[in-house]
Parts: sequence; structure tokens; C-alpha cells
Amino acid sequence: MNLNLGTIENFLERNLTKILTYTITIEILILGFAATRHIFSPDEIEFLQSAWFTAQGKSPYTDFFDNHHPLIFYLLAPFFSFFKDPLHACFVGRGLSYLAVLGIMLATFRIGAALYNKNVGLLACALIPSWAMPTTTLFEVRADIFQVCCGTWSIYFLIKALHEKNSRLLFLTGIFFGLTFLFLQKGFFIGLIILSVLILEIFFTHLSSSCLISFFAGTLVITVPYYGYLFVQNRLEDYWRCCYFFNQSHFDSQSIIKLLNPKRLTRFLFIEGFMRDRIQWTLCALGITTITNYLKVAPLIMGTCFGVFWATVCSCGPQYHLWYVPFGSLLAGLGFAHLFKKEHVATILFFYAALFPVTTHLSCIFNDLKSNKEQLAETRRCQKLLNPDDYVTTANYALLFHEQTHPLWYLYDILKGHYQKTVKNEPYSWSQGIEKHNPVFISKEALYNNLNESEFFKKNYVLSKKFSSFYIRKDRINTECLNI
Repeated sequence: MNLNLGTIENFLERNLTKILTYTITIEILILGFAATRHIFSPDEIEFLQSAWFTAQGKSPYTDFFDNHHPLIFYLLAPFFSFFKDPLHACFVGRGLSYLAVLGIMLATFRIGAALYNKNVGLLACALIPSWAMPTTTLFEVRADIFQVCCGTWSIYFLIKALHEKNSRLLFLTGIFFGLTFLFLQKGFFIGLIILSVLILEIFFTHLSSSCLISFFAGTLVITVPYYGYLFVQNRLEDYWRCCYFFNQSHFDSQSIIKLLNPKRLTRFLFIEGFMRDRIQWTLCALGITTITNYLKVAPLIMGTCFGVFWATVCSCGPQYHLWYVPFGSLLAGLGFAHLFKKEHVATILFFYAALFPVTTHLSCIFNDLKSNKEQLAETRRCQKLLNPDDYVTTANYALLFHEQTHPLWYLYDILKGHYQKTVKNEPYSWSQGIEKHNPVFISKEALYNNLNESEFFKKNYVLSKKFSSFYIRKDRINTECLNI
């Protein structure tokens, strides 16, 4: 049998749907494996600890500090109440995040299929795990994952509503946007994208302005009950202080112009963004050039631009790159489909589409993925020495779900100057909190304000070889402890 490029390309064209389906299946299996093995990051522990506080009956912003919207706390809290061992709830959280990633992939596929065809949707879906910067966040319990999932579905229902002229689907658009916003504050920008698209449709296609009513009705159904609850409980001020005033202070009131400085742009273009994913961005640009009806794909272009903008402004973490992934993948999938029609290009593109996302995942697992085995083992050792009413001081670096010594339970150097502005209950004193509650464990990362030089700390705490991440209170060190 004479195998030439033409024969291979004919085979690929006939079997493209099956090949992409197999590729996506392998990606999903690898993702599931990584979710069970990957170490729990500080950001994850922050969300999980806040969910545990919520399960204990504490109210976000009033009883403990957090500067994120609360929906993920309420989503995870029932599992901390249900399981006796909180580590089980942590892995349930990983499972829910895994389902949210699958939700992102499904929504991306359905948008591609709705705008073009199933193969464009599958190509986009297969490209989602190939973006280098946000790959590791796909394994973690993060509000960002749930937010992008809901935001992608809101864009899907928007596109379907405009295509079918169906105002009921715009009501669903509003519902998913409301969920997007309650997961994290930056979901507000997705609302701006949806409103911009609707206004453009009203002006250029004479869409009825009543569509705005359907969208706002869906949004209010989700958001009004929560804000009504805050109002009745007299907690709106605490909510505003932690979720907005603090975050404004966190950026030191810098203007957008200052945030988008050449250093940040260079970092995105040559370190975190374009250079690492230059093939995807090239395909994305090609996809834009093939568009004949820009109004039709306006949500994708706006979503990608917002994602790039947010990743550039907040260049300190991979989670900030998540927003451009579904929309950029759709535009890249469109460019991919265009190139696939070119003679002899299909063979080269096949190996990229089918193998690159898989190898990206494998590279992450075997090179970037840090095993959680030791982290979980150390947590188990600590649990054996803790009583239910014990306090700990761990910042957000340990999976110890006990009372913390201060309402501002996770602490970075950058937060200290803004503490008085954000939590009004008591003046900030990290050392006084430790002296008052006498925690059993203090993580190394929680040593601020030269705490380790205080007489109280020197007298009562020691670094144990059995607990490499913690200082332990001396009265808990015994033969049993050393033999754990």
C-alpha cells in the first residue's frame, strides 16, 4: 500500500471527529489523574479553609477575612459538614473542579458547533489543555475554574439566544452570568461583554430592546437573594470592605494605565503568554482573519481581549490566564479548521491537534506536577496531635482545619498595611493573637513581624524534624509525637 500525504490527509478528513474525540478523552483521563496527585496550593487552601469556616457557621467577611466572592465557600461547605475527615472534602472539591473543567470543555464545544460545526467545536475543545500558563490551575480547587465554567455557558446561551431570537435563553444567560459574578468579582466584565453584544445587536440587527429585560431578570434572580441576605444581616459594609475596598488598596490605587506598563506587557508577550503559546495565538489570529461576520463572533473576540487584558494586568499567577482559554481556543479552532483545508497542511496540523495537548498534560504531570503524598502524610501526622478545640496558625500553607489565631487567617506581607482598613473587629496584632490562643502548630510561612524573635515564641515553640513545615508547641512534643 502506497502511503503518501494525500492518503493520510484523506484518512484524517474522514476520521477527524473520531480522532479528536479520542484525543479529548485522553486529556480528560490525564486531567483526572493529575487532580488526585497534585499538591494542594496556597490558593486552594485559602478557598478550602474559608469553606470550612463557613461549614462551622461563621459568616464570610464578618467572622473571618476573605477578599473573594462567597459562592465557592457555600458550594464546598456542605461537604466539610458531611465528612468527618476534612481531607475527604478537599478531594470532593477537586472532583467538583474537575467537573467544572469538563463543563468548560463542553460549553466550548457547543459554542463552536453552534457558530460553525462540530469539528470546530472539537478542535477548540482539544486545544483547551494546551495553553501552557493556566494548565496547572485546571487541577486545583479554585473559584476561577467555576467562574470560567459559568461564564462560558453564559456566552453559549447568549449566542444561542441571538441565533434563535429566543428571550428565554437570554434569561438563562443572565442566570449563568449571576453565578459567574458570585464566584468572583471580575465576572462583572463578562456582564459588560454580554451587554455590549446585546446593544450592538439592537443597533445593527434591530433586536428588540426587551432582550435586556430578560437578561437582567435572570441576573437578578441569582444576585438579589444574596445581597438581600447581606442587607438583612447588616453585613453589606463588611462585604464591601473586604471584597472591594481591600482589593482597591491591594493594587495601591494604581490606574489601569500604570498597570499596563511596558514591563507587564513584555512579561505577557515574551514570558507567560505569547511566546509559550505562540502556535495557539497564531492560529487565533488566523481565525480572526477568516471571519466574515464579526458581529456573530463578537463575544469570542471580546472574551479573548478581556482574558489577555486581565492576564496582563494581574500577571502574578496562572489563574489570571484562564479567561482567554475557552474563547482563544475557539478562535484558534476556527483558524485550525481553515488551515486544514490546505493541501498537505492537514497532516502537520493533525499531529499538533492530537498530540500537543496530550504531551502538554504529560509534561505537567511528570515535570511540573508536585506530588501531594508528603503533604497529606504530614497533615495526618499533625491531626494525631490536635484536639478539636486546638488553635493553629498556618496562614494558607497547611491543610489543618482548626480555629486560626486571627480573623485575618491568611496573611501576606502586602496585606499588613491594609488590615486596619479591611477588618474592623479588633486592631491587628499577629503576636498577640498567638499569645492569646496558644496555637499547637505555627507554619513557617506564618512568621511575620519577627515573630520568631519574640520571647513567647522562643520559650514555647520548636521546629520538629517530624513536622518540617511547622513549629510545634513544646508541651505537645513527646515520645508518641516523635514516633509518628
